[in-house]
Amino acid sequence: MNMTAEMVMEIYNCDWCGDSGEYDAAIEDYPDSFYYLDNDDVVCDDCRYDAYSCYNCGTTGHCDNSCYCDNCCESYCDSCYYDSYEHSCSNSDGIHDYSYVPDELMFHGNQYPLDNPMPDLYMGVELETQGEIGDASALIDFVQRDDEEHAFLKDDSSISGVEIVTHPMTLDYHRNEYDWQGLIESAESDGFYDGTGAGLHVHISRDGLGNSRAEQAQVETNVLAMLEIHWDKWVELARRDSSHWAAKNLLGVSINKKNLEDGKDYRKGRYQALNFTNPDTIEFRMFRSTMDVSVIQATLEGVYVMAFMAKYRSLENILNTTFDDVLEQAAALNLHHLFDYYTS
Repeated sequence: MNMTAEMVMEIYNCDWCGDSGEYDAAIEDYPDSFYYLDNDDVVCDDCRYDAYSCYNCGTTGHCDNSCYCDNCCESYCDSCYYDSYEHSCSNSDGIHDYSYVPDELMFHGNQYPLDNPMPDLYMGVELETQGEIGDASALIDFVQRDDEEHAFLKDDSSISGVEIVTHPMTLDYHRNEYDWQGLIESAESDGFYDGTGAGLHVHISRDGLGNSRAEQAQVETNVLAMLEIHWDKWVELARRDSSHWAAKNLLGVSINKKNLEDGKDYRKGRYQALNFTNPDTIEFRMFRSTMDVSVIQATLEGVYVMAFMAKYRSLENILNTTFDDVLEQAAALNLHHLFDYYTS
């Protein structure tokens, strides 16, 4: 007598890409083309090659959401990379490993002038360069003259040069206090340049967007709307349209209130124009690297005006703005680098 239990075949969808297949639900016998990960996700054969396991805690997830340490040659989850796992990855010549995080961030810029409408908005810059990393003596001397209290250097395997990272500063401090010109001149004297493969990333502090997480979340949605509704104009400032390192969040999706508020999938992954995965900041990744200080300042002002309008206007209002409205707001805030970039 055949005692074999009757098979109960059901359709299974990959948790990551949605591809489907059949499996025996009676014994949870997934076919060889699907894989059960430690985090309870079940993925197809293609997606399993995008999986990683955190070296420190063992958490499994998609590699787009991992942090890779070039020195340790291991991948980490965000929590371990930024909070738990203590790296000592730095080299003696003044260029830190890519995984380096300072023991303490230095926040620059008092909450003045008093009429500053966003006094708590701090902005950090990651400026990727290209060139030979062997001799960066002038750049190292520049950032170490104040013991790296304003900026530090990292070795980034995705580019051929060095990545310059600033500590958080208010827009006023970036424009009027920090010696951006001296920094750029030092980089250029060492032979670094702004190649097409290098980016300019700007982080803004979530604390500057609202007093509660609910307020911040609404402003984040509004910031995404500001970027998407005027995408073509912001691409002019970005000077590139990167589908790999900074893909358009709402690519192929209608830009409307419902999609912006419900589209959680558009906020996943690091390699999007707006990266929402960092715990304390939102990262604008779409801009191309530059050695032109006026373009750096215009970029910072562009990010600032997006954040300002996102904070003080409703989503409905933003969806009905023109780019002339944006430039009018920039002029009112004396964001002259940005205004001149589009009108000169």
